[in-house]
Amino acid sequence: MAANILALILTFFHPAYYNVFPQDKGVMLSLPIVFFLYFTKHSVVMLSKIRKMRYLRWSMTMACVIMAFIPHLLPLAISLAFVVEFSYLFPKEGMENFYKNHAGEKDVDKKFIDAYFN
Repeated sequence: MAANILALILTFFHPAYYNVFPQDKGVMLSLPIVFFLYFTKHSVVMLSKIRKMRYLRWSMTMACVIMAFIPHLLPLAISLAFVVEFSYLFPKEGMENFYKNHAGEKDVDKKFIDAYFN
């Protein structure tokens, strides 16, 4: 679900960016990311790997910050920033049935937040 929302957001971002800056051809550099995100199975695997690998997240974040200041790379930086942001929000494995497994316990929401972000 998160991969589909990410692909949808980036799909709407690219034409809007191109309408505002029609002479900027940097949009073409980030289009492969958008096309890759339409393959949901592969994008879910990619988001979960980015979430697990701390150094990959930080290197992608630094690359986004650096690319934002290079001419014609702003759309690529924004696309990668959305990917990094969605990888932070992507759930860990085994979190789908958390409420069913812990039904009836006190402070289930606090336990869910602790398990989700740790």
